[in-house]
Amino acid sequence: LFHCRSFQLPVFRINFFSNPHLLIGVAFVLLAQFAFVYVPIMNRFFYSSGLDPMAWLVSLGVALIIFIFATLENAEDQSESEPLK
Repeated sequence: LFHCRSFQLPVFRINFFSNPHLLIGVAFVLLAQFAFVYVPIMNRFFYSSGLDPMAWLVSLGVALIIFIFATLENAEDQSESEPLK
């Protein structure tokens, strides 16, 4: 999601706080995810259960790998689209 903020600039060259609506949306999704996992009534409704720390680490690891590949792909696309000098 953070890679979609610009097609011309790398994700790390854009101010992280430049789009407050994006940050509010991400915060809302994270809160909803934690509620889904840890609020007892949600567990009963969705037949879910809390995750242990190792499961969270696996999820974060997979997300980091996807983030790295997206960054590399974006960098490759940018290098291909730069005009020759």
